[in-house]
Amino acid sequence: MRRWKHALTEVAQVAGFHSSNWFTEAKMIEYIATDVSNKLNLSAPCSDFESLVGMESQMSEMEPLLQLYSDEVRKIGILGPPGIGKTTIARSLFNRHSQDFQLSVSIDNIKRNYATPVCSDDYSVKFFQRKDMKVLAILDDVDRSVQLEAMANKTCWFGPGSRIIITTQDEKVLKSSGINHIYKVDYHQMMKLFKCSACMLLVKNTLKMVSRSLLVKLRVL
Repeated sequence: MRRWKHALTEVAQVAGFHSSNWFTEAKMIEYIATDVSNKLNLSAPCSDFESLVGMESQMSEMEPLLQLYSDEVRKIGILGPPGIGKTTIARSLFNRHSQDFQLSVSIDNIKRNYATPVCSDDYSVKFFQRKDMKVLAILDDVDRSVQLEAMANKTCWFGPGSRIIITTQDEKVLKSSGINHIYKVDYHQMMKLFKCSACMLLVKNTLKMVSRSLLVKLRVL
């Protein structure tokens, strides 16, 4: 109980925002959301994705589609069957490049969380539609074109250099939204990468075991 009182006392002393100082509450919330997002992006990047099997190869193949050097607002689709690794690839891209953007947003599992058609005026999707900012947005598991129409229908909703990355199982969703930059995750390619990486890992571990064994024998001698 004492710890709770101490924590609440500290929170009460933290400077915040008062809605009376803003023209609208929506503008205040928009500013807070952007500020928090940017602060999170400044934290140390996660290295969990760096060691994933075949991920470096996937990143290299995505680079020509991303064209990060261009000021064009570009929408890129990541297409493939369930469980193939679309979300993992998108998260890896987000982890690698989010610090290069003014605002980075990842909306997960749209198929489940936005089952009911969402309106483009809905604040839950409108807050990242910033024409004055370079935006990186990940729209994960989109299954209907109406979701894309609400979230990222027009490139003019985003600032120069923005990148909108959509993962989906349905190519028709991408085509109906005019998205022609599509990275198709191939099952056979992923299996080949997995086997190759598994073999390399096996060789690496075997060499470690052999070297340790040799060191033990040398010490005995």
